[in-house]
Amino acid sequence: MRLFDGDDSSVGTSEGLIEFPLTAHSALIGSIELRSARPLDAGELESMRAFAALASLTIHADALDHETATASRSLRESNAFKDDVLAMLGHDFRGPLTVILGYCELLAESAPEIKAEIETIFTQTQRLVRLSEDAVVLAQTQAGGFSLAREPTDLGEFVREAVRAFDPSERRITVRSGDAPVWAPIDRVRFRHVLDNVVLNALKYSDGAVEVEVRSTATEAAVAVTDRGIGIPEGDLPSVFTRFGRAGNARRKGIAGSGVGLYVANKIVHVHGGRIEVVSREGEGSTFTIVIPLVEDAHPT
Repeated sequence: MRLFDGDDSSVGTSEGLIEFPLTAHSALIGSIELRSARPLDAGELESMRAFAALASLTIHADALDHETATASRSLRESNAFKDDVLAMLGHDFRGPLTVILGYCELLAESAPEIKAEIETIFTQTQRLVRLSEDAVVLAQTQAGGFSLAREPTDLGEFVREAVRAFDPSERRITVRSGDAPVWAPIDRVRFRHVLDNVVLNALKYSDGAVEVEVRSTATEAAVAVTDRGIGIPEGDLPSVFTRFGRAGNARRKGIAGSGVGLYVANKIVHVHGGRIEVVSREGEGSTFTIVIPLVEDAHPT
């Protein structure tokens, strides 16, 4: 058997020698040489042709395996690098952005004549903070070993505290929950990230009130966030939790967004053993419901 690159004019038949071509992607890559002291009959020639075809397939499959392994290794390295960059950017951005926010607050108090401009800088810096936090969590969810530090938490009280921590000037959010505690095992830092993303989305896509309701069934706790905003077109609903997925009407209206927040939120809720459900009608508003299991002991100490 001979293997070579490109064409080879010696491939063919000479006295006592028969060469059967080996091909891959319709290109000649070599030949199988057969020397015989007698002429081969039709059956023997056909068998050799079949053998040559099988050898070609084997060589081609081996080459494909090598190419696939190389591509897979490159993809893993690329993903690891991407996750490292996301984590680095998200982590290193937060420090300077926090400083900017602090100076914005000082300027707003000491320079009332430019308060509107300062508030714009403050709002956009807050957006960058949220994007950096999303980048960190996204990198963590993509990496192996993503885990939670869970502790039993009364979701009603947790949600009320989280809403109080929003912009004090924001009066559109109302929280409803029953008198009885709703205990769920959550990672408070990560679940706060989920709640912030969903509630801030509702505020961004609606000019009206946003209602947050905490409720429970026998086995599950739910936090439902309802707005009366632009809603989501029915055809876009399957993609709202995909990475960089955004509704078409939001893009058309020029509403800023990265399309990462809900993807990250969904990842975190999934690790909690739960899910996020969405019901929406374009032009009428949306309800996002975060559903997670209750603690096994309904009355933790």
